[in-house]
Amino acid sequence: MKVLKATLKQKNALEGFYEEGYELKFIEDANGNWVVNDKVVNNGHFLSIREQLQALPLIDYVPKEVEL
Repeated sequence: MKVLKATLKQKNALEGFYEEGYELKFIEDANGNWVVNDKVVNNGHFLSIREQLQALPLIDYVPKEVEL
């Protein structure tokens, strides 16, 4: 799965609530990258930040190991 990668500064600037209460929230992957699903770029609720989202690099998602 492809995801958008943000620096901590970008994450902090972009995270929050947007149109109709939609929230943009990054998660940390197994490599310590702050990521969000690439589909947010085409989500109409995030039009106000689309250019910033499009500027983020696309990487492969590496899930964290879950200990049982």
